[in-house]
Amino acid sequence: MAPASTDSTIVLLLKSPSSPPPPGPLQLEQALQLLAQSGREPPAGAPGSAPWVQGLIDALVELSSRDALTGLANRRAFELALAREADRVARSGEPALLLVLDIDHFSASTTRTATPPAMR
Repeated sequence: MAPASTDSTIVLLLKSPSSPPPPGPLQLEQALQLLAQSGREPPAGAPGSAPWVQGLIDALVELSSRDALTGLANRRAFELALAREADRVARSGEPALLLVLDIDHFSASTTRTATPPAMR
């Protein structure tokens, strides 16, 4: 009898990596709660309509690409922007420059400047 890890590997190899799982039902109430918790307004339009759902998706994408404390773009937004710009530079042939800063004690500075005094 083969070890369990071999069986697991075989099962994983039989699954097609290109076929995502079927989508589940939309969780509109949870999405609206997330927006409300972040202080954002729900999208305009008739709830459930295609433009309203797209507005909701756009708001969630924006919410997921920002740091909740500072409002700055997070790593996900950085990686998407970097990939987009790398593609643009590759197509245009223009030179590119990437400046990376390593900010020491960043969390201490955000605590001093972004945290309300009552929470310090």
